[in-house]
Amino acid sequence: MTVRDESTALQAEFTHLEEEHGTSTLGALVADSGIGIGEWDRMYSIYATTGNILNQRLGTDLRWSGLPFDDSDVQVFMNKGKVVYAFLDRTPRHNVENLKYATPQSVVQARKFTPKPWDGGYQPPDYWRAEIESFAP
Repeated sequence: MTVRDESTALQAEFTHLEEEHGTSTLGALVADSGIGIGEWDRMYSIYATTGNILNQRLGTDLRWSGLPFDDSDVQVFMNKGKVVYAFLDRTPRHNVENLKYATPQSVVQARKFTPKPWDGGYQPPDYWRAEIESFAP
């Protein structure tokens, strides 16, 4: 399985949702991006630099290529237990919680965050991040 480079089209869908302070579903964002995943029923976010880590987490026995050698996550889309698409997700990441998964029906909602003040009293501006509803296996 080849891990593709990050999808700028999908990233743009998340960015638009954040800018609009909106709500959608993960399935709608993926479909609107046009990245052509096909049918999928689960998405996992896995920090992995080796195929062994991915196979262990996903219960697969695949040969992986294109894995990151940096701090990127691998977003893996599966359908009925088989990997159908995988890509690198670099900062800013849009991922699901560790050891959980999302579905096409998962709600994606922009949430406002207020960073902690820096030393010296500077208050960085608030920002919006898309959070993906996730479920425990």
